Amino acid sequence: MVSFDVVSLFTNVSVPLAIKVIENRWKELHNIFTGIDEKLFFEILELCLSNGYRQFHNIVYSRIEGLAMGSPFSPIIAELVLDEFFDSISNRFDDKFGFMTK
Repeated sequence: MVSFDVVSLFTNVSVPLAIKVIENRWKELHNIFTGIDEKLFFEILELCLSNGYRQFHNIVYSRIEGLAMGSPFSPIIAELVLDEFFDSISNRFDDKFGFMTK
């Protein structure tokens, strides 16, 4: 039995990885974003994911790596990245194991 636990999920998903996963699934997702050109969508996505700022005690901090905590995009994108990860594992091991959820 193998158990996978995610630690600091949002901050451990890099922006280039997130963009790559969404590019790989663009054919599935583009119907959601009707009317938006693919190139423009990815430019906006990269801008949104690469710029995260917070203020604490009058000091402004910039996020250095990963997805921003508190961003409405982070849970959605992290879920897409985990789906890609689990798909790659299930393809590698065929049907020799199953996934259990709590």
